[in-house]
Amino acid sequence: MLFYIDKSKAKKKSKGLCIITGRITIDRQIARFSTKMDVNPEMWDAQNWASYWQR
Repeated sequence: MLFYIDKSKAKKKSKGLCIITGRITIDRQIARFSTKMDVNPEMWDAQNWASYWQR
């Protein structure tokens, strides 16, 4: 399972927040889903798939 954000799709109304998206890959089949959670891209830690405030 992988969590990521797409900075190019930052919400203008939400002050630049990005939606956290999840991806599951099983036997080369990919399923993507929205977590319906927003995060500031500056607070996102891509290596650990988490925001800094969660630690």
